Amino acid sequence: MSEVDPGLSIVLTLHREALTAAASLNSVINSARASHCRHEIIISLDCADSETIRVARDFSATHEHTILNVVNFGDPAGSRNSAVGQCSGKYLAIVDGDDLVSLNYFAKHLHEADRLGPGYLIRPELIVTFGEELSFHTQYDERNGEVSRALIFGTNPWASPALGFKEVFQAVPYSLTHANGFGYEDWSWNCELKARGYRNAVANQTAYFYRRKSAAASRNSSSNDSMSILPPNSLFEIRFSE
Repeated sequence: MSEVDPGLSIVLTLHREALTAAASLNSVINSARASHCRHEIIISLDCADSETIRVARDFSATHEHTILNVVNFGDPAGSRNSAVGQCSGKYLAIVDGDDLVSLNYFAKHLHEADRLGPGYLIRPELIVTFGEELSFHTQYDERNGEVSRALIFGTNPWASPALGFKEVFQAVPYSLTHANGFGYEDWSWNCELKARGYRNAVANQTAYFYRRKSAAASRNSSSNDSMSILPPNSLFEIRFSE
């Protein structure tokens, strides 16, 4: 690390992405450089295979301000929480290890985060799915109206990528999903954010490219197949009368 703290910490989680991780890392570093913000990349290797570890090490050997965070949670939530503890930046961004971001991604997200303050999480405007599925959709911007509890109960309004003040990620950690038991850490985290009064805004004209893997390679599919249940959260807290 340099003597000057980075303005932005980027957490990129890896598992068994192998060569697709190289494309993600290149996408992230190109967008970070285009933002002209001092940055660091924390690569969280969670139960990673040898090829994914090799890709991460090769990247860190040629890029300054890269930290390898090696963990064995087998759980995206634990991997992210551990990486947050390694971050030094004022702002923090979450990116999954086989996805891509638009070149303007971090510049636009940082602009909105700085303008709106720590009460907001900034999300990409457009989610583009590619690979085993081709689709796209825009995300909700709560500056245009607050997303209701009823809507969140039936769907997940925001995908995993997010950028905000580091203190938000420290105050609202991800809930451990316990593979083959609990699942859907992104939905649970969005519920906790909502319960604690945080709001979500989009960075206009930014895109996040989500790689849809085959069912055999997808942790989400594994959650579905294992009949995963949702961990409790403060937004839908169950109260029993005495």
